[in-house]
Amino acid sequence: MNAASAVELMMPCVQPGELWQESGRWFAYGSELLRICDRHERDFCFGPTHEEVITDAVRRRSPRTASCRPTSTRSDEVPGRDPPPLRLMRGREFIMKDSYSFHTSSASLDETYRAMERAYRRIFDRCELRYTAVEADTGNIGGSESHEFMVLADTGEDAVVACGCGYGANLEKAASGADSGGAAVAGEEPLAPEAVHTPGVTSVADVAAFLHLHPAHFIKTMIVETDKEFAVALVRGDDELNLVKLKNVLDATHLQLASEEKIVQVTGGAMGFSGPVGLARVRIVADPR
Repeated sequence: MNAASAVELMMPCVQPGELWQESGRWFAYGSELLRICDRHERDFCFGPTHEEVITDAVRRRSPRTASCRPTSTRSDEVPGRDPPPLRLMRGREFIMKDSYSFHTSSASLDETYRAMERAYRRIFDRCELRYTAVEADTGNIGGSESHEFMVLADTGEDAVVACGCGYGANLEKAASGADSGGAAVAGEEPLAPEAVHTPGVTSVADVAAFLHLHPAHFIKTMIVETDKEFAVALVRGDDELNLVKLKNVLDATHLQLASEEKIVQVTGGAMGFSGPVGLARVRIVADPR
């Protein structure tokens, strides 16, 4: 990191809530942000990351000094989150090395990004770890490009996809082309719709077994609720819905699967029997496959 011209500094673990409220992430970060209220009823958080703090520190510098050249910093801290249970690789506290940079042009930003990428590769190479760099979702941090350096392990908590062409991404970012081989009725004219009685059979797998068809022949209909609206996601029956991708498509801050009561409210039918036909006044997003 020194070779990449990063300046080392220490940053606080407990951060002022007003900085996070100013950035909008006080609420956008959701339940993983560990919030604290002191004896004077002032808001703080046990920072999971330090974008707000370092940005505030840089903007307090003289504008002339701040704008004359790129600025890169790095820190080794113990950030905190309020994570979901059963996460072994990243707990409530963990050691994290962060690096932040500030630029006056996109070209300067790209130059530093590549320099940091090379620095991280050198770090993993010197540690003799088996790793792969993959495209990743930027999440609440935002931005146009992000890569994760993933150490491959049987005990890992994430999954990546990779291709011999050099493409790699985690499942929250990975994209695939058209899959004509998975068409339900390839080469045939679709039949006219007809009602089929499926008593007590609610999942795609169960309906597929009941009708002696492959799950790929079905459309899985998932009802979700965001901070803005209800939405319906349609995916092929043998696929799983990726909530992070859907949240990005819907431009939502928060997203969750709808409750049984709200599924009835949106579709007019019981949970487990939802379908796209006849839905009105609700946004529908379909996987192109």
